[in-house]
Amino acid sequence: MKTELEGVGLTLTEQLAAPTQSDPNSRLALIRTRLSQDRTMLSWIRTSTSLITFGFGVHQVFRIMPGASTGPSHSMAAYHFGSVMVAIGLMTLVFATIENRGASTVLADAYPISAGYPAQPWPYARILGTFIGLLGIGALLVMQVGS
Repeated sequence: MKTELEGVGLTLTEQLAAPTQSDPNSRLALIRTRLSQDRTMLSWIRTSTSLITFGFGVHQVFRIMPGASTGPSHSMAAYHFGSVMVAIGLMTLVFATIENRGASTVLADAYPISAGYPAQPWPYARILGTFIGLLGIGALLVMQVGS
């Protein structure tokens, strides 16, 4: 006999972990949530790519611009500013990847395959973020060697 207080006393994790049968509405909600996570990850990738590009661009403009090397402190300030921007962009990618991985784990636990929900798709946004992170590390190395 079911009562209205049946779920009382269970933690949120226990309630989410309890396998239930999937229905079309919850499947669509799962798909919408996954797409929302991908959009969020792609916006983080866009932001970090902008930071990396801006930092690399600042460094290159001050390296190439005539008259910019009037003093070592001027070019070193631009170099450090560019390096900091690239590093911030890389840290942004790392934090976004960690956050996206955690959200995907929560979704996988809340909507188990055993209950009839579709499997998690490949994390293409995370793979793209890793690739851009490697390019950002390469940009830092080019900035280090070029100076």
